[in-house]
Amino acid sequence: MKLEEVYKIVKRVNLFESVEPEIEAYARAHDLGDVSWEGSGDMGHAYVTDKNTILKTTSDATELKYAQMVVGKKLDNVVTVYDVDDSVIHMGYSEYGSFDDIDIDEHDDMPDEVKEFVTGVQDGMFQLQRSGVNNLDLKDDNIGRKSNGEYAIFDMSSAKENM
Repeated sequence: MKLEEVYKIVKRVNLFESVEPEIEAYARAHDLGDVSWEGSGDMGHAYVTDKNTILKTTSDATELKYAQMVVGKKLDNVVTVYDVDDSVIHMGYSEYGSFDDIDIDEHDDMPDEVKEFVTGVQDGMFQLQRSGVNNLDLKDDNIGRKSNGEYAIFDMSSAKENM
């Protein structure tokens, strides 16, 4: 690998872990304190604030539209969206979850944790559909737990067409 290629990779990784200017500006304007990099997905980056909320940038216009549709709504199984501004979504903090977090033993009956997970995701989808949000990109990276322990959908990007 050439030195130029290594430099490009290092620059890309450092860019992801630094705070984007629009995020810093949003945090200052809304008195959210310091912001630090939380993670990246297919369409954007997430940052945690000192107020224990998430600021997310996205290039997915559908996700911005869907997030705008649920601003301020109290949906039990969907992370709270406080505001949508240009390409920034301000939302409640959710612990990143994964289907791998659920311990499924070899039983004929469905374990309680699996029932809780399935019910939480199903309820979240129903709550979003009632708010006009459809065609979600549901995958384990887009589901987490709220501070009260309930499973919640926290990414409202649209599913890819023609999957």
